[in-house]
Amino acid sequence: MPDHTPTEQQSYAVKAAIRQGVTRDLPHGPDDHKWVASSATLIYGECDAVLVDTFTSIDQNTKLVEWVKSFDRTRTHLFITHGHGDHLFGIGQLLDQFPSALPIGTAETGADAQINYTPEWRQGFGEHLNAWTSHLLLSESDQPEHDEGEAEGT
Repeated sequence: MPDHTPTEQQSYAVKAAIRQGVTRDLPHGPDDHKWVASSATLIYGECDAVLVDTFTSIDQNTKLVEWVKSFDRTRTHLFITHGHGDHLFGIGQLLDQFPSALPIGTAETGADAQINYTPEWRQGFGEHLNAWTSHLLLSESDQPEHDEGEAEGT
């Protein structure tokens, strides 16, 4: 198990995940090249932590939750960098485990995230979203919001 000993300084750790790409018009080529990488970053101090972005699938976000728990910090915020689903589909899973964490993002992020909640957009991805959306938050109040949030050391 990694050493996440509290320090007086802020630190960060990055977790990566790989998933099959959903682009519908890929050129001919080896199937093992048809993947996409995503990353989530945990910024943490002695007591608190802020998670930047989530992953796409339920399985990936389950592993992300366990990884975040291993740091044994209070999750104060969940910052979403932009409104693409592969950065915010895990919000529900993370909030289930860390209900006091406040999901935040810019006003533009919140506006861009709206497309992920439309039937037209979701229908375009068909079967790819079936395994990803059981924790997709459909409530407008649960979508990332702009906040001037404050965390330890800021």
